[in-house]
Amino acid sequence: MKYLLYISICLLFINADEPKLMPVKITEGVTASLPKDFVAMSEGDIAQKYPSTKKPLAMFTSLDRTVDFGLNVSKSLWAGSDFGILKDMYKATIMEMYSNVVFLHEGTEKINGNDFVLFEFTSEADNIKKYTYLSYTIIGNAKDKENKTNRVYIFNFTTDGNKTAAWRETAKAVMYSIRIEPKKLAETVEEYQQPHKGKRPIQVIKENKNKTKK
Repeated sequence: MKYLLYISICLLFINADEPKLMPVKITEGVTASLPKDFVAMSEGDIAQKYPSTKKPLAMFTSLDRTVDFGLNVSKSLWAGSDFGILKDMYKATIMEMYSNVVFLHEGTEKINGNDFVLFEFTSEADNIKKYTYLSYTIIGNAKDKENKTNRVYIFNFTTDGNKTAAWRETAKAVMYSIRIEPKKLAETVEEYQQPHKGKRPIQVIKENKNKTKK
């Protein structure tokens, strides 16, 4: 009896340390449960932290700006809907982009009715250790019966690698909470997306260097 009471108390303290999640609208047709202190990332933060020619559909961050969650979409079209090929291609991309990659979990799973490719791993880039949880799915235009307008939707949860143990369970809970209304989302997918008109990466880098000099 004392042993069971001890276990119950331990579990209570463990659960108390985990961030409480609440459902959030990520974009039209997509929701996920995020820690309640997460906020939408500002345009300036996105430009500085994720300089790219293609702006993410949505980015959220913790109050201390050390943990991020976001959704992006591939610039190129994805022919068909073979998740095995998708998994192999993005795994090769991860191995190419980062060093010292250690996969904690990988696979293809159905989450709330939709197929996803999942990669959870630690890695290093520019001598900085990172923890990352990625989920990929395929969405096409609702009126396209030949899957010619398919694009890859990428959900990304990332933080400092030294915080892996503290955030693993939360990252998993967030990824497994993702809900997509395919028709609602697919209707926003066009055959030809307008190019992103934000700042180019080189421009952001130059501006940051100028700020440092001042």
